[in-house]
This record gives sequence, structure tokens and C-alpha cells, in this order.
Amino acid sequence: METKIYTEILFRMSGNIYQSKAFKYMLFFLAAIAILTFLEKYYSPIGKYRQLWGHIENSQKLEFYLKTIGQMTTAFGGAMLLFNYLNAQQNTKMSERNLILAEKTFEANINLNQQRLIWERFSVAVAKLGDEAMAVRLSGILSLERLNKDAAEQYAPIVEVLSYFLKERCGVRALLLHQDSPDREKLVEIEILIQAALVAIARCCQDRGELAEMPDLSSINLESLNLRNVSIPGMNFTSAYLHKFQLYDGVLRGSSLRGAHLELADLRFSDLRHIDLSVANLYKADLSHSYLSSASFKNATMHEIKLHKSYLNRANLQNADIRYGNLRYADMADANLSKANLQGVDFSEANLKNANLSGANLQEADVSNAKGLEPSQIKAANNWEFAIFSHAFKRRL
Repeated sequence: METKIYTEILFRMSGNIYQSKAFKYMLFFLAAIAILTFLEKYYSPIGKYRQLWGHIENSQKLEFYLKTIGQMTTAFGGAMLLFNYLNAQQNTKMSERNLILAEKTFEANINLNQQRLIWERFSVAVAKLGDEAMAVRLSGILSLERLNKDAAEQYAPIVEVLSYFLKERCGVRALLLHQDSPDREKLVEIEILIQAALVAIARCCQDRGELAEMPDLSSINLESLNLRNVSIPGMNFTSAYLHKFQLYDGVLRGSSLRGAHLELADLRFSDLRHIDLSVANLYKADLSHSYLSSASFKNATMHEIKLHKSYLNRANLQNADIRYGNLRYADMADANLSKANLQGVDFSEANLKNANLSGANLQEADVSNAKGLEPSQIKAANNWEFAIFSHAFKRRL
């Protein structure tokens, strides 16, 4: 064991010696002596005329010495130039490596300082959310939103904190709403914070773009909340409680409200394109004048819904229950209404061009003066004989 340790120590010492400048100089000196000896023996005048040395005059000997010294000096000078060149090359490479190392160290220090600053900003913003003053809490929400712009890699924890804060505030609001005499001033403050948090989450997701992973706000309670003119696209409100929810002239584009409760909700004039309202309850909800292109209402409950003058082209209302709904002047071109319950629905003046009515229940449905409607579409439906047609269209059946 000791022999092995000593061997390793000697090996490391020898490695250090081999890498030292003194060892390199010694090697160069020995190489120079070897070169000079070789030149003296085979190429110098002394080497050539060693046998005749005793018969040469002193003046010729001096000349031979001078020539030999000149040759040796030239060889030594060339060797020195070569050594200096190689040494300069090595020093240059070492300088470059040191410069690269210094740059990397500098960048690492900068990144470390930036991370420390980001963490400090995050901690301060989160602390503000727990303050009693509403203004301080609003400042915390805005600080987190700003931090998301400056440090995109912090998107996940920022949105997670905002989502937790939002759910907590919604829970407090729900308790206040059902009190006999709720504190109206406190309710208003909470609703302002909820709106600010929702908008901040939506903006963070928009800044992230396609890489954004939508926060889970499923089953959130936004009952009777007024978000007039608010833009919150791409939200995940699956199974959310949105009874009497108001989003007049707002934006929920691309959001998921699958299984949500939207009874008596007011979503007029809103951008609801590509929204998922499958299995949602939209009893007496008002979506008049809204943009619902490519929206999904599959298996939704839509009794007495108001879709007056809405844009529902390419929308999917397959198997939806739309009994006695108002779809006057609605644009339903290329919409899928197959197997939908359309009993008593008012389609007068609606655009039903290429709409799929196969298997739909048209009992008492009013399709008088509907645009783009063909007899083949009507006959693909059920109970069409009991629908209301204009006299001109009835003659075509």
C-alpha cells in the first residue's frame, strides 16, 4: 500500500517537473549542446582537419576557430529563435485560455447576480400579496407580471403563485356573497384583486406564447363576477362555477369551459372563438352578438339560450340541447347541429348554409326565412314535418 502511495507521489512530482519552465530550459540547453557537438564533429573546419592540425599555421588555426565559432553561433541563434517562437506560441495559447476562462467566470458571476436579483424581486412580490392593504397587493400582482417579462424562465412559479392567490380570493368572496349582510366594500376590493390576478395570468400566458402551459383554474368560483371589457384568452375554467358571470365585450378566446356552469351568464359582444363549452350548462345564458367561430357546444345544455346575431360558423353543437333558444339572424354556416335538440328554436333569418341537421329534432323549430337552407338538410333531420317554414320553402319540400 505504501509503495503504491509513494509511486503515485513520485508520478505527480515528475509530472510537475516535466511541466515546469526550468525543465524545458534544461532540455533546450542539452539539445543545443548536442547540436553544437554534432556540428563540430562533422561540419566544422576543426572536425575536417583534425588530423592535419599539427601542420597548420597559427593564422590558419585562428581562421578555423573563427569559422567554427561563427557556425556554432549561427546554429545557437537559430535554435534560440525557434525556442522563442515556440515559447511565444505557447504563451499566446495560454493567454487565450486565460481570457476565455476570465470571460466565462465573468458571465457566471453576472448570471449569479441576475438570479439573486430575480429571486429577491420574486420574494418581495410574493410578500406583498399577503399584505392587508389592497394597494400593496395590487403592486405585488403587477410586480409578478413585470418579472415574468424580464425573466421568462420564472413563468411557472409566477403563474402558480398568482393562481393560488386567485383561488384563495375567490374562496373568500364566495363566503362573503352568501352572508346575510356581506361587507360590500370588502367585496369590491376582493373583486378588483381577482380581476387583476386574472388579467396578469392571461398576460403571462400570452407573453410565453405557444410554450405557455395553462394554469389550472378548474372548478374556480366566479359567480356573478363582473369582468366587463376584460381580456382573458386561453384560460382553463373547466367545471368552473360561473353562474351570472358577466364578460360583456370581453375576450375568452381559446379558453376551456368544459362542464362549466354558466346559467344566466352574460357574454354578449365577446370574442369566444375556439372556446370549448362542451357539456357546459348555458341555461338562459346571453351570448348575443358574440364571435363563436369553431366553438364547441357538444352535449351542452342550452335551454332558452340567446344567440341572436352571433357568429357560429363551423361551430360544433352536436347533441346539444338548445330547446327554445333564440338564434335569430345567427350565422351558422357549416355548423354541426347533428342530433341536437332544436325543439322550438327560432332560426328565422339565420344563415344555415351547409349546416348539418342530420338526426336533429326540429319539432316546432322556426326556420322561416332562414338563409342558405336546402330541403335535403331539412329532410335529414327528425320531426321536420312539425317545423315552421315559409310558404315558399314549404313548397320545395
